[in-house]
Amino acid sequence: MITTTMIMTVMIVIITIMITMIMTITIKTITIMTTMITINVITIIMIMIATTIITMIITIMVIMTIVIMTTTVMTMIMIAMIMIMVMTTMISIMITDHHNYEYDYYDHDYDYYDYSYDYDYHDYDYD
Repeated sequence: MITTTMIMTVMIVIITIMITMIMTITIKTITIMTTMITINVITIIMIMIATTIITMIITIMVIMTIVIMTTTVMTMIMIAMIMIMVMTTMISIMITDHHNYEYDYYDHDYDYYDYSYDYDYHDYDYD
């Protein structure tokens, strides 16, 4: 039983790493494509939703396989950990991309504000 639990744990970790890598590569590829080619925001949201649905289907298939093989409390805890890790990875990637976009927008805004401050200083010097 201990050997079976160890094998299941290793399989769960490998599957989780594979799903995380697939999600990261997919989202980064979408980001690169949207950077190169101008695509509407609705299209990006639809791609994100489709990727989420595909990931949930893969996760449900893995969960069903594990439940059919063994049904124990440890397996349920590992399933919960897989779902939390996958969702956390997705949310962190989405927040990171969004944060980078907001930071670039704020950087341009800060340049504009710096120019306005320079103009205000020049106006003060003129007075």
